[in-house]
Amino acid sequence: MVVGEDQPIVREGIVHILQDGGFEVAATAGDARELVRKVRTYRPDVVVTDIQMPPDHTDDGLRAALEIRAAQPDVGVLILSQFLEDRYAFDRLIGRPRRNSPLDQLTKREREVLSLIAEGRSNAGVAEELVITIAAVERHVTSIFDKLGLRQSPEQHRRVVAVLTYLRA
Repeated sequence: MVVGEDQPIVREGIVHILQDGGFEVAATAGDARELVRKVRTYRPDVVVTDIQMPPDHTDDGLRAALEIRAAQPDVGVLILSQFLEDRYAFDRLIGRPRRNSPLDQLTKREREVLSLIAEGRSNAGVAEELVITIAAVERHVTSIFDKLGLRQSPEQHRRVVAVLTYLRA
C-alpha cells in the first residue's frame, strides 16, 4: 500500500491505523508527483490518497489517482477528502464507465444478500441482518443463482461460485 497525504501528522496517523489493522504500507508521499513515482516503483495493490495535495493544492491527488488508474488499472484507489461535495471525486474517478458485470442484473436487495453471503453469513444470518424472513432470503438466493446462470450440478457449489463472481466484480 502507498499513502499520499501532504499533512505529515495526518499521513502518519493514516499509516499507523493501516499498520495496526495488519496492512503493509510500502511507502508514503507528500505530493502528487511523488505519489505517482512511488506507485510506479512499489506497484502496490492499494493507494490511499487525499484529493488536495501539492504542488497546486487543488485536486492534484485526484489527478494523480486518475493517472495511477490509467497506468495500473488493477491498483485499488481509496480517496480521502474533507470536501463535503462527494461528486467532486465521483464524476472524475468513479463515474468512469465500468465494464459490464454479471452483477448488473441483480437488484439492490439481491446485491445486499450476496454481499452478506460473501461475508460468510448463512441464510439465517442474512435474514437477521436485513430484518427479513429466511424464506425471503431463499427467494433472493434462488433469483441470484438464476440471474448469474448458476444451475445445480454435482461439480460446483452455486453459493461459492456466486460469491466468487461477486468478489471478481
